[in-house]
Amino acid sequence: MVERAPKREDGRSTRAKSPKPSAKNGKSSVTLRKERAVRSAQQLLRKSTAITTYDVYGASTEYEEDYFVVPEKGRVYGRCGGRALRSLMEQRICDHLSRLGVAHSHAPRRYEVRVESGRVGAYAPCIVIRGRGREGKTTILEPLAAWNAIHVDKVRAFRKLYYSEFYVIMVAPGEVFDRMSDDAHDEQVLPSEVASLIARLAE
Repeated sequence: MVERAPKREDGRSTRAKSPKPSAKNGKSSVTLRKERAVRSAQQLLRKSTAITTYDVYGASTEYEEDYFVVPEKGRVYGRCGGRALRSLMEQRICDHLSRLGVAHSHAPRRYEVRVESGRVGAYAPCIVIRGRGREGKTTILEPLAAWNAIHVDKVRAFRKLYYSEFYVIMVAPGEVFDRMSDDAHDEQVLPSEVASLIARLAE
């Protein structure tokens, strides 16, 4: 015999009804609204603090990509040691290095290089850090916001001449590395990896 639920005076059943799940992943509409509210709050927090994740060194990884913009011609983005900073990313890396107490210099000298076309050009390493590279080599940090064939050719020619003395780290977006041959650098670093790189150099 089937037991029937008691009825109210109006004839309707008094049995409790379970909440209807939504069509999306079986979650109720209340749960979905809460999740959307949490996601919105997280997005606002990321925008206000520019923090996304934490890397293996415990340092916050910021939106470094926002600093990778093609520098305006002739514009100076600050100075360090009397030298003009030529791009927003150079300024950003300089700030990271200074905050961690890593001694460095900007374009300390120019080197004469001969590129593949046979022409002679001048190359000035962007940021130089003494004795922080592999095997005690001097480290060069070369940020590049967009593809620049002439500049990359100079870096490649420089590296061929001074491979035993310098360790060249190219910092650039992925699309730049897609067009760059491996002989133009010893190490490649993406914008999102800058904080980890500087933390490693500071050790």
